[in-house]
Amino acid sequence: MVVRLRRRSLVRILVPALIGTLGLGFLLVGLFRPLPSYLVAATDLPPGLSLSSEHFTSVELDLGPIADNYVTEIRPGSMLGDFVGQGELVSKRLIEPYRSSSLTSIRIQPKSQPAGAVQPGSLAALWQVIEVEDKSQPVLLVPAAQVTAVIEPDGLFASDSSVFELLISQEQATEVIAAIASDSPLFIVPVS
Repeated sequence: MVVRLRRRSLVRILVPALIGTLGLGFLLVGLFRPLPSYLVAATDLPPGLSLSSEHFTSVELDLGPIADNYVTEIRPGSMLGDFVGQGELVSKRLIEPYRSSSLTSIRIQPKSQPAGAVQPGSLAALWQVIEVEDKSQPVLLVPAAQVTAVIEPDGLFASDSSVFELLISQEQATEVIAAIASDSPLFIVPVS
């Protein structure tokens, strides 16, 4: 009878110890397994940009079930289909084969600062104010352009307003250049 008590007490100690050891082993394997690397934009990236590895940094993340939605490497001859902000993960749906685009970037310094909603990646309309028979009349130049950059004033003699870089079509660019050359006031308004 003494032998049975010793065997039962030994089993009562060994079984929990074995389960604890196995649990600790699984935990350590999970902690030390390498995480997959995903690409993150190193700077603000406008749509239509021909991509290379210098545009991205690599970050190790565990994205779980959504991991297949994000880019781990860039193939040569790829471009972005939409704006990606600095520090953002790059979604696979934004990567397209490179094609020459009829889009161009232009920098505008508006007459007044636009609303705070006008940030890189947002859409904005560009308006011009012209004089018609001694009356000011607003004219819509670009109904929706993507803002690709906001350049803040810098230096002692810098102007008070920011400069906004917009992505517009070649056709719209001719109208915008004519408006800039005429010294007409330009205004940038957020598009909802």
